[in-house]
Amino acid sequence: MPRPASPSRPPRALGFAPALLMVTLLPCCGSVPDDYERGLQRWRERSAHAARDADPRTASGATIDAPAEFAQDVDPAAAAVHDDAIFAALLDRAERTHPALEAASATWRAALEQVRASVAFPDPRLALAWYRDPIETRVGPMDWRVSLVQSLPRPDESDVAGRAAVARAEQAAAAYDAARLQLRRRAREAWIETAYTARALAVTRAHLALVQGWESVANTRYATGAGAETDVIRAQVELETLDDRVRSLDDRLRPLRARLDAALARPADAPELHPELPTDDPPALDEQALLDGLDAHSPRLIALAAEVATAESGREQIDAQRWPDVAVGLDYTGIGRARSAGVPDSGQDALALTLSLGLPLRRDRRAADALAAGSDVAAARARLEDARLSLRADLEQTLFSAREAARRVRLYRDALVPQGRQALEGTLTAYRVGEASFLDLLDAERALLEFDLSGARAVADLALARAAVEESTGLIPKDAAPAAEEHP
Repeated sequence: MPRPASPSRPPRALGFAPALLMVTLLPCCGSVPDDYERGLQRWRERSAHAARDADPRTASGATIDAPAEFAQDVDPAAAAVHDDAIFAALLDRAERTHPALEAASATWRAALEQVRASVAFPDPRLALAWYRDPIETRVGPMDWRVSLVQSLPRPDESDVAGRAAVARAEQAAAAYDAARLQLRRRAREAWIETAYTARALAVTRAHLALVQGWESVANTRYATGAGAETDVIRAQVELETLDDRVRSLDDRLRPLRARLDAALARPADAPELHPELPTDDPPALDEQALLDGLDAHSPRLIALAAEVATAESGREQIDAQRWPDVAVGLDYTGIGRARSAGVPDSGQDALALTLSLGLPLRRDRRAADALAAGSDVAAARARLEDARLSLRADLEQTLFSAREAARRVRLYRDALVPQGRQALEGTLTAYRVGEASFLDLLDAERALLEFDLSGARAVADLALARAAVEESTGLIPKDAAPAAEEHP
């Protein structure tokens, strides 16, 4: 029958406190890479949402008030936006408040914090044991035992893990930049398309009013016998065609304005914006510099380069597994008093330092992991090269589109539109004296209408092409905001 456990003396662990403290604090000894601090500084500088985290008003979910000058977006009394600074201000505020960028910013910050977590040691493990039947030793029975074990990283394992986490944080940073550029392009596209549609609507309405006057003249001439009924019918057909186009353009403005408000993170009840197409020629693009700067500035290429670094770090982590796992610990055993009197060191507690090693014997598994890691690196490099080739080709196409649109802008502005107006004026004069038919007059009007609309479309296409260049290259030109001017 097992005898009752002997009363133990108070544990004399104080003498071993330094060793216990050393094992407990080992997880805090990982060295955080300098790239973490640099990345955090970049996040604070480039992510406007960092200001929210530091502001006590946002700690409970409150939001920072908008600057006073934009507190009500745009003055409702000002029906049209006539200052390109307003668009720039709206875009700046969208970059600070848009949910898509807020999500990208939070993802970036989370990736940065993973850098610190990646270099920290695993938590130590504490084990407690009580002996139901104490084990007898020379100095007394073993009543209980406490074990504290700390796993240690392999050589360079923490550094490699830190580099991998830094690369993933760089991918998140590039994703934030890509989201920002995408937001800017969406906002600019919505702004330009809204401006183009408004311009097309105004031009078409002007032509509608012009033909309405002609229809009245045709009716008068027909009533007096000076004109033909076919002229009246042609005028009415043209009026119906123009009226349908006006209705379609006017109806199209509503979803375009909704799209613009969504891109600028404006509420649905915000005052309407009435953007105008730019009237000045934008500065010329340095195409060679844009092509040469793709690797350094394109968020997509930066993210893929970081993916290559992540894959290479994964291969290094596989290489590090050739070293055994190591764990150190302390094993403290409580010893009761010996049965017999006079036993030296009776009841003396026992302390043991432990070392355990994991034996890296599974060579086949490590070889397979190494091959897989090498393939991951090769795949990441291939994706980077493929993206580099594709982006360069896409940028060449976009630059061509910008050049083509600029040529069309000059063609319509400097030649076709003025010539179309001259042709219409000449045909109208000839019609009044009976030297041109009503059909000739309508043909001249239709030609001028198409020239006006095509010229406006060319201006819009040029602005859209430059927006695409910005998103592809990651470079924001000085003329990023479209101008907002009065119609001529």
